Amino acid sequence: MRVLGLDLGGANVKAALISASNGQVKLHAIRRYLPIWKIGKERYGRSVEEVVQNLAPFDELAVTMTAELSDVFQSKREGVNFILDVIANTCEHFHVLDVKANLITPEEARNGPLNVASANWAATGWLAGKLFPEDRVLAVDVGSTTTSIIPVDRGSIVAEGLNDIEKLAYGELVYTGVLRTNIAAIVDKVPVKGILTRISAEFFASSGDVHLVLGNIKQEDYSVETANGRGVSVEEAMARLARAVCGDLELLCREDVISIARYVYERQLLQVEEAILQVLSRLKWRSAKVLTLGLGSKFIAREAALKAGLREVSSLEDMVCRGASSTGPAFALACMLLEKRSVSVSRDFLLSLRED
Repeated sequence: MRVLGLDLGGANVKAALISASNGQVKLHAIRRYLPIWKIGKERYGRSVEEVVQNLAPFDELAVTMTAELSDVFQSKREGVNFILDVIANTCEHFHVLDVKANLITPEEARNGPLNVASANWAATGWLAGKLFPEDRVLAVDVGSTTTSIIPVDRGSIVAEGLNDIEKLAYGELVYTGVLRTNIAAIVDKVPVKGILTRISAEFFASSGDVHLVLGNIKQEDYSVETANGRGVSVEEAMARLARAVCGDLELLCREDVISIARYVYERQLLQVEEAILQVLSRLKWRSAKVLTLGLGSKFIAREAALKAGLREVSSLEDMVCRGASSTGPAFALACMLLEKRSVSVSRDFLLSLRED
């Protein structure tokens, strides 16, 4: 049995293929940077089709999406229908995830596009419920662009927001991530030689530069374009951070730039910590277990949860495997398909899974 889960974002496409045979279950995970606003809808569609074709054959496919938010579309309705058309070009029968964590038909998705727009968090919540069926848990997924916080109570998702606007309001979605966040969206001042100094609102540096300079990510993790279109060496990242205060590496020394990076990192952790506390406050939870995943699982999600006073923090990478963490919702979708085909997706089942 081979099942394929797809998470189609406007910046990244994630695919998780799970193969189950002869008592063994294996995961093949793929993550590709495909910026739809840059390469255009047609090339994006062809690239997604290639990903699907390269993973064939499979018995079932399910898709979730966030690419419909891209401003290459006039509306979310248009974006949802575009994504459904792309998948329909490669697969006659497939399933679509809705915001209630149900797998519905493409026809149902077309009739209610807002029920499937940006629903990938529901798959993550479903997965957290499988891993912690008897507990209160927050799934904290930190990707290249955003952070999702999904509360789950003994296997049931208890998120308040069902769309992006609501989730932003309730603290369940934070537009801060590992790579693509303009540091001006994190701070308006940084320390420079002991003085809190206002930064430029230009897009001179991103969060990827911060985490590269601090060693939180490696060069190969920096998979998106940089602010100035140059490379992803530590020296180049430092130059971009210096530019954020209208400086350069002649005006600022290495220690100055590292101090800026540390400050931005701490403020980014605060953004996520505040959202976690907002979610806990609404639910009146004094504590919860935490499941972290995504590119920033260990140095943003984990650290923010600890700052929020939560002590039982587990990473999906350590519990299952790195591919499960890096593809998150796509992996969860593949697991949902297994269960649809009468495979019992329990905690023990998930912990026994291996990555190709």
